[in-house]
Amino acid sequence: MTTLDDYLTDVIQRGDQGSHFLGNRCAPTLRNCPYVKIIKGPIQNVGVLDLPETYDVVVHSATGDPKITDVHEHARSVVTRLCLQAQQLGVTPIAFANVIDSRTGDLKMLEAAVTGLVKEANSRGLAIMNGENAILGDRVVPEANIMGTMISIVPKENTQIQRDTPLLRHDIVLARFSHNGQYVYINADGVGTKTDLHEKAGNPQFSVDDFAAMNLDDTSKLRATAKALSGVLEFTGAIPMSEMMSRARRLGQQLGISILIQQEEATGRIHGDSYFTHSLSGAVVSTIDKTLAQTPLQAQASDYLIAITGRTNPRSNGITDKRRAMVQLFGPEYQHTPMGRLFLEYLAQPSTILYSTFKLLIDQGLASNVYHMSGGAYNGKLAKPLAANNLFVRLENLFPPDWREITLAGANFTSAEQAFAKWPWGNDGFVTTAQPKAAIAKIEAMCLQGRIVGQVQQAVDGKTGVEIEPRPRKVVYFSGKE
Repeated sequence: MTTLDDYLTDVIQRGDQGSHFLGNRCAPTLRNCPYVKIIKGPIQNVGVLDLPETYDVVVHSATGDPKITDVHEHARSVVTRLCLQAQQLGVTPIAFANVIDSRTGDLKMLEAAVTGLVKEANSRGLAIMNGENAILGDRVVPEANIMGTMISIVPKENTQIQRDTPLLRHDIVLARFSHNGQYVYINADGVGTKTDLHEKAGNPQFSVDDFAAMNLDDTSKLRATAKALSGVLEFTGAIPMSEMMSRARRLGQQLGISILIQQEEATGRIHGDSYFTHSLSGAVVSTIDKTLAQTPLQAQASDYLIAITGRTNPRSNGITDKRRAMVQLFGPEYQHTPMGRLFLEYLAQPSTILYSTFKLLIDQGLASNVYHMSGGAYNGKLAKPLAANNLFVRLENLFPPDWREITLAGANFTSAEQAFAKWPWGNDGFVTTAQPKAAIAKIEAMCLQGRIVGQVQQAVDGKTGVEIEPRPRKVVYFSGKE
C-alpha cells in the first residue's frame, strides 16, 4: 500500500487539463477523512475508505440547488444539500464523488466548480474521492450542472435504517449496507448525451442500463463488489417516471445491488427537443476485499485476449458525433423519418452491462484483467493498461461494427484512428486469460459472445499497447503511452 503523501504527489504531477485538473485540485481533500487509504490500481493508485467495523455505510445523492446559476455557488450547494440529507437521515457524511456536466469543459468554469466543491468539503471535513468531467454541449443550459453521491456512516446498533434495500426517507432515496471489514470504494460517471437518443426513441428507461454500464464496468477493474449505484435523474416534461423506476428496480434485482435514483425537476437547466428531457449521473459504491487489494488485475505475456459483444449497441460514449451525423444525414427531425428511425433503433439500444460477466470470470480465476470500451475506447481503455505493464497485442478477427456505425463514421469523415479511439466499434469489452476455452464458455453462458482476437506479448521492439488492422494495408496503432 502506498502512502497518502505519495499518492497526492503523483496526482498533482499528472497534469492540469479537464479531469486531471479536477483530480489535482480535489486530491488534497483526502486528508480531511481519517479513513482514507491508498491502494494500487490497474493504471494508477486509488483512494478507498478503511472504515471501522462498528459502522455501516449509507449512500445518497443530490444535485446542486437548481435555482443557483453561478457555478461556484452551485457547486457549494451540492455539498450543502448532501450534508442536509445526511442530517435528516441521522447519519454522518464523510466522503463523496461528483459529476460535472458542462457545455464546454472550459477550464475557467471547472476552476469555479472545483473551488466551490473543495471549499465546502474542507469546511465540513469531507473527502472528495472521485469525479467525472462530462462535456454535454447544448444539453446543458447554464454553464454547468453538478451532482454528488455521498458516503455516510451510521453505527451498526442504529436500526432505524434497513439494510440492503433501496429506501425512501424524507424524500431522500438511500441504501445502507455492511462493508464487512472490506475497503469501500466509489467511482462516478453518467449517461452523457445518449439520453437525447432515448428521448427521441421514446425509451428513456434504457438510460438506466447505460448508467449502470458506465459505472459498474469501471468497478470491475478493481475486483470490487458493487453494493449501491446511486444517482440523480434530472428531468423536464412528461417523462414516464414509473417506467424508469421499474427498470431500476428490475435491473437492481438482476445485478444483486441497490439502484437508487433521486429525482430532481430541472426546468431551465437541461435542454432537449422532445416532450421530456432527462440527464442521469451518479456513482457506484462498492467493497474491495483487503486480501486481494494489494494484487491488482494484470495481464501477463502469453495471455489470450478475448473480445466480448452483446446485442449491437453504441455504448454511451462518443454520442455527440453520432447525433451530429444523424442531423446531417436525415435532418433535425430525423426520428420522424423512416431511415432516421432505422438508425435510431441501433443508436438507442442500451449498453451491454459487463459487470456480472467480468466479476464471474475474475472470481473464478479465468480473467487476469478486464477492459470495457467506454471513454477512450481502444486507446484509453485497452492500450493504456497494457502499456502500463510493458505489454503489446495485435488485434485480429474483431467482431464487426453495425453497418449503421460505419455509415455514421463516414458521414463524420472519421478516420480509423479517431473511430477506434472513441467508439467500441462492435466490441463491448475484452478480457485477458490463460484459459480461453473456459473463459469463452462462461461468457456464452451469460448470453454474450466471446472469441480470441489476439495474444499478449512483452513489448515488441519497443512497441506497446495495441495494433489493429481495420482493412488491408491500413494499420491503427495506439502505444498507450501518449
